[in-house]
Amino acid sequence: MSKFFKSKIALPVAVFTMGIGSAFAALNCTTPPSCVEMGYSADSVDGCESYVYCPFDTSYKACVKFGVQECTSGYARAAENCGKQGAEGWELGLTSDEVGCFNCVVKTCPTGTSTTLRPVSPQNEDGTTVQVIKAYSGDKACVQTDTCDLNYAYADKGCGTNMEMGTRKGKLLKGINGDRQCYECECKEGYVELISGASKLCIAAPCRGYTLTSCPTSATSCSPCLSGTTTKYKINGCKAGYEEDGNTCKVATCSGYNLSKCPDNSYCDECVSATTTKYKFVHCVSASDMPLTTGDGCTKYCRGILNLNPKDPNAASDGYETCKNANGTYSYLVKCKKGWKVTEDPLGLMRYCSYAGTGGGEEFNPGADDTIVTIPDTGFNKNPGYGF
Repeated sequence: MSKFFKSKIALPVAVFTMGIGSAFAALNCTTPPSCVEMGYSADSVDGCESYVYCPFDTSYKACVKFGVQECTSGYARAAENCGKQGAEGWELGLTSDEVGCFNCVVKTCPTGTSTTLRPVSPQNEDGTTVQVIKAYSGDKACVQTDTCDLNYAYADKGCGTNMEMGTRKGKLLKGINGDRQCYECECKEGYVELISGASKLCIAAPCRGYTLTSCPTSATSCSPCLSGTTTKYKINGCKAGYEEDGNTCKVATCSGYNLSKCPDNSYCDECVSATTTKYKFVHCVSASDMPLTTGDGCTKYCRGILNLNPKDPNAASDGYETCKNANGTYSYLVKCKKGWKVTEDPLGLMRYCSYAGTGGGEEFNPGADDTIVTIPDTGFNKNPGYGF
């Protein structure tokens, strides 16, 4: 490796003007110094263009002229080479390197911008509060002090907590390294703005009604709502076998569905729960059947009144037609005693014997002797002639 010596070389003039013997005489006949003691070296020097050699041993030499070498970053031989700001904003400092270069330091910050001199390390150029225009470690630098308006920023880091840069433009900051556009700070997704004085404050979206942290498998689907960084859910419905219970799905209870199967010749509503299927009787399928009065299902159709008591006293001894089914015995008035006639009201709810008179056929005029038998209206499966 080559070595570099900064000390100047003082060589005896006699070396260059006299012979070797004369040089010894000039030194009072003492033992001559070694080449190393006289400042010579066996090594080459970086950047040296011209050497002189030791007269006692020409393998030793000393550099007498250096060439111009390139300065490292942050160093220069002239202020105009310090950076793009030029000599107006930069000057040479006091720190030099081995090749005659001096460090570049800030002289004055450029005018026309809001800048100041401040000690800044390049490693701290994060732009959170200031923009470093130019700096070298250990020296001062020009920094940008102009800022965006309240609730605006030129970088994401300038927005508040739970906020990010939006698209609405604010003022334009003029800077040495270029202009910077301010943008309005907006609440991030999952947050809503809470009006609090002049400054924006973003809080987690309340997501009212979204109480679930996950969508249950028993739900048909769920609607999500982002609250801060947490997603909450609300069910949109429940799958077959489940029923809604607030914002969740529970196993269907099938209240009112008390049949394990639908009776024969019956029409039923079906309720499917997560564990079983139940039924509820609605009506008979066939017009020749009628509902059971107790329990669910159908039995054969009978006309008349079930378990009629008392019967019309003016009915003939064979005046009632009877019919039995699973409900019981039905009685149907078909004949009255002499002088009486079978009469029914227009709605078919009553059938009784009314006084016919000697001429017969008089209009019905209920009196004390008339007995009215009311036929109950089941409201279901009423065939033509039912109850008559």
